Amino acid sequence: AEAQPRELPGEMRRLKEELPDIQIRELELDDSDHRSLLAELEKGGYDLVIVPTGEAGKRPRATFLCRKAPCPVLVLPVSASTAIRKVVVGVDFSEFSHDAIEIAASFARTNHLEELDLVHSWNQPAGYGWKLPDEVLEAQIWETARDQMEELATRHDRNGLPWKMHVRRSSLPCLAILDTASEIAADLTVVS
Repeated sequence: AEAQPRELPGEMRRLKEELPDIQIRELELDDSDHRSLLAELEKGGYDLVIVPTGEAGKRPRATFLCRKAPCPVLVLPVSASTAIRKVVVGVDFSEFSHDAIEIAASFARTNHLEELDLVHSWNQPAGYGWKLPDEVLEAQIWETARDQMEELATRHDRNGLPWKMHVRRSSLPCLAILDTASEIAADLTVVS
């Protein structure tokens, strides 16, 4: 089925009124038709897609889009609050991290937040015949992360928005990001 525009629901209308410079479109497709939505995203030049989850059938679409979309994907539970007080962004210092930081910083500035929380996850690589003591390795990781954070700061217009860096040891970066988001009660988590 081809993506068809429809009347915006109340919340979307409110956003459109509050953010007149942002073009907002809602597309609704058959729940099993992920490829049509992906095709629309690829030809439409979208900057961000917001996918609600929590309803039956929506999680596979969110998972598919997070993996395949040509633009960032914001996954929101149906019960998500519109009040954003804390934003966490996953950082691996790749070019994709820069995109995530820009999106997260935009949300932070729009919501007049006092700081942005960045999370970097690391784990000692497997397969080494020797192992550095944890405290030595951790000190090196922190120093490297701090240096790369300073480099990030020079590439991004922070507009006075302070960044708080969280460096977590975890074999799964997604868990480190989610654990940090949970610990600080983040309302929004951004990864790219």
